[in-house]
Amino acid sequence: MLAEKFKEFIDSLQIDSIEEETKRVKEITKRLNKSFWELENETEENSEIVGSLGRETAIKAFSDVDILFILPKELKKQYDEHEGNGQSNLLQKVKSEIKKRYPKTIVRGDGQVVTVSFESINKVVEVCPCFERTDGAYDYPDSNHGGSWKKTDPMPEIEESINTIKNTDSNYKYVCNLIRSWKNNQGFIFGGLLIDTLVYNFFNDNDDYKSATFQDYLKLLKDLFYYLNKCNKEQKYWHALGSNQRYIIKVEHL
Repeated sequence: MLAEKFKEFIDSLQIDSIEEETKRVKEITKRLNKSFWELENETEENSEIVGSLGRETAIKAFSDVDILFILPKELKKQYDEHEGNGQSNLLQKVKSEIKKRYPKTIVRGDGQVVTVSFESINKVVEVCPCFERTDGAYDYPDSNHGGSWKKTDPMPEIEESINTIKNTDSNYKYVCNLIRSWKNNQGFIFGGLLIDTLVYNFFNDNDDYKSATFQDYLKLLKDLFYYLNKCNKEQKYWHALGSNQRYIIKVEHL
């Protein structure tokens, strides 16, 4: 039956374990807590797994682990007053501290994150150093064009995603999984947060599908692609689920 095939395929997309990835995240967190907070052996404090893993919409084929590492607030002023590109210097500082733990691992720091490439598990951990704002969001460094601070607000996005998974009997998660797999197979640009946001909007506009069974998935997907096709191709941004922050991206083949 088609319903059984949908279930089998969705089951094949589920992540079995992130034990190895979590181990690396904890080691990086431990090193950065020692470097910036003078905390010994602290593997979880000041660190948050965000992105699709945090929102619980990732699939087995995920390649990146996104983490925020929260820095002491007083450091922001120091890098604001830094001669030259303070944001770039901050990324290089974080890179050098991670290198103390993983001296033989490829670690790069430019753009907006520090990337740590673990060939043994074929995964990249992307570390975004940030400063907590008074509104609960975070400022992170963007070293491009001379350097600036950008705002990110992932925690409400994570909370809303997890709540929606529960409120749709996991249908929201499964459809996000299917769209990610389709995107990977087709090989076009379509950001993870945009996928989750558009699927979230679809379920909010189509309440009946919140209680869908696998027997409904053919019709559900037809309606979803019709919904996506009707999106304004000239739209410059979308409001992300949960945070309502503007998500600006170039979308191809929507």
